[in-house]
Amino acid sequence: MNKYININSVLSFLVIVAIGVATIYVLSWISPKEETATAPSVEVPTNATSTPIENVSVLHLVSKPYTPTKDVLSNPDAYKSQSIRLILNGDFEKASLRIKGEVTEKGDHFLSLVYGDVGGTINAYRESQTKLNKTLTQQSGGVFTDANPIDVMLDLFNPIQLSTTRGEYEKNQQTSKLINPWQSNLLPPTHISLLVAPFNEYGIYGGAQITLDLEYSCGTGSTCKAAICPAGQLTTVCLRDAFGAYAAKDWCKRAGYTSCSF
Repeated sequence: MNKYININSVLSFLVIVAIGVATIYVLSWISPKEETATAPSVEVPTNATSTPIENVSVLHLVSKPYTPTKDVLSNPDAYKSQSIRLILNGDFEKASLRIKGEVTEKGDHFLSLVYGDVGGTINAYRESQTKLNKTLTQQSGGVFTDANPIDVMLDLFNPIQLSTTRGEYEKNQQTSKLINPWQSNLLPPTHISLLVAPFNEYGIYGGAQITLDLEYSCGTGSTCKAAICPAGQLTTVCLRDAFGAYAAKDWCKRAGYTSCSF
């Protein structure tokens, strides 16, 4: 008797299991299925390399590494002799300023930029009229030391960050600004007064040797050119000799001069 009971129990168990399996199978067809897609076998580049920009011209703005004098911005004659008189003509597609150099003294150093009508300290934030915020400037890449060489590329066609000047901060309490150097000045043909001057944490110019290069390319199917005016030469004469009389007259008129000497 017990034997038959055990057989019936086993059969009942098997029937229950069979019903459960059948139910799961049916529900798997009734329930909505998740859609899937096959992932690529390779999802990251195996040997990624950047493609260099073709047809780039390089103008060396200084013949050798230089250190500005302490009075480079306080003495008009010093600024006149040490600033770069850059002239531009044609249809530029890209233009960048490459600043490289080494800090030759101990302590933190910064880079002051004058590009035509705009100026300030590169990648810096102001704390007050007389002080820079070193913490924020460090985070922004604007602090250089003898262990952290200067290597900065400024895209002149796009906004770059500068600290506000002392006068700007006094006027609006803004600590930094974004400026587009190319659009902030007369477009080519044009003349740009350019200076990059390192200074130390005490506000004294010097303490580093730097080189400057202008890297640029022309628009598709167009021509463009950059050059440097010799010291003491009239801007109109420089533009005429480099780009022709039409370019010189065009700049003279747009710059607001009533008469120009050639």
